[in-house]
Amino acid sequence: MGKTILVTGSAGSFGAALVKIGREWGYDVYHTDIREPDYPDKKFIKADISDKESIKPLGEIDLDGVIHCAGVIDITATELHKKVHIEGTENLINLLGDKVKVWVTIATAALHGGTEDDVAITEEKPRVLEDSYTRTKAEEFDLTLKKLPNKSIIIEPALIYDERNRYMFKEIVEIAAMGILFVQVEKGSFKLNLVHPLDIAPATLLLMERGEFGQSYIVSDDYPVTMRDLADLTAQETHGRFYNPKRSIGKDFIKNMMRQVDRLMENMPSLEGMEPVGTMMEEMGIEMGGFEMPMDPSYMMTHHRFSNQKAKEITKKNANQWRILEKSTTYFPNGWYPEINPFFEIPKVIKYWIENGIIKKKYELPDIMEFLYDYLSGLF
Repeated sequence: MGKTILVTGSAGSFGAALVKIGREWGYDVYHTDIREPDYPDKKFIKADISDKESIKPLGEIDLDGVIHCAGVIDITATELHKKVHIEGTENLINLLGDKVKVWVTIATAALHGGTEDDVAITEEKPRVLEDSYTRTKAEEFDLTLKKLPNKSIIIEPALIYDERNRYMFKEIVEIAAMGILFVQVEKGSFKLNLVHPLDIAPATLLLMERGEFGQSYIVSDDYPVTMRDLADLTAQETHGRFYNPKRSIGKDFIKNMMRQVDRLMENMPSLEGMEPVGTMMEEMGIEMGGFEMPMDPSYMMTHHRFSNQKAKEITKKNANQWRILEKSTTYFPNGWYPEINPFFEIPKVIKYWIENGIIKKKYELPDIMEFLYDYLSGLF
């Protein structure tokens, strides 16, 4: 049997972890990205998956499996989402789909949105598509199953975090470092599941070998953190202020505020054509058409607690099944489980960011923010 796989998006920390662990387990791993890796690698092929000509060299590899994790996380990058998640995926499947035994597409658990009640989100929860990232990831999910119904598996990771995965998780940490999360929605009680690249990589490899075709699997850690936890862990490393449970904003207040923002966004394009408002907006460089929030506010006011039970059960049930590499049956014989506890790992990530100047250790905002909060608290 062959054992050659291709990993797309290998410049990201998840893709890089797949290359590293895949090789440690015995796979012959080729990988591709639009960016060069940090180290020279003869089995790296630079390619833009949205360009059919660029990916042609990938078709010359004798492959057994593809793990397609190339993607664009930034929820404001609307056009790139279409190019990478939809056009790029279709280009790759058209070129390589018929040649492989198994195809794994990485979607996202964010397809299911959050929950107001503290219940674990499973693969069966209906989709909640609130931005171009989740919308195009849903299209990528459906496109994969339509094109390759008898050889594809979908992975839905929770929010991926480490020193290099800075979108969303880093923003939450930086807000906490600035001292703004001393006030939190519903006392910071909303829960969030994360997943580390060194947990999701082995889970993905095992699901490639043991998963059922046509199925999707959520992959997350076992230790949901709350916004209060993130604020406190950040404060420990930055020596900032810990979360104060006496200061809390109700979720209804946030919902009303977001409704007002949405209404403003709807009306802004029409204001651009009015004088003198249009001229003022133009002089200020304000262009509101197509505006999207740079961070999904639902992370602050809903639970994003996920169940990884389906992934655990199938990797245990099919522990002796292998499609590409027989040696894979020796790993996690009782089924995959996450090994990294975010309560120990998050402080290491924050410390790395501080030492490398990615986030500041001390901000001047907390006093101002607390003053404003105390002044306006009657409104909350």
